[in-house]
Amino acid sequence: MKSIVTLTHSEEDAKFIRIMSNPKKLPNVTVGKTYPIKWEVQFENVGEEMYIIDDNGNKYFQVRMFCKTSLYAL
Repeated sequence: MKSIVTLTHSEEDAKFIRIMSNPKKLPNVTVGKTYPIKWEVQFENVGEEMYIIDDNGNKYFQVRMFCKTSLYAL
């Protein structure tokens, strides 16, 4: 059975993020590729921070800051 993903504006509901453009030409992320979203506690009092695993297998936290993206929920 295939899952259907829908566009969302809510980070809390999103399970995937698609890179729409990479104006800063950051390495290791591919325009048009959809990445699963992961969460990690950065600071106990602040909460969790979103990240993806980039094309080289590294955690990449700033994807929403430096790339134009779309979020998708299941």
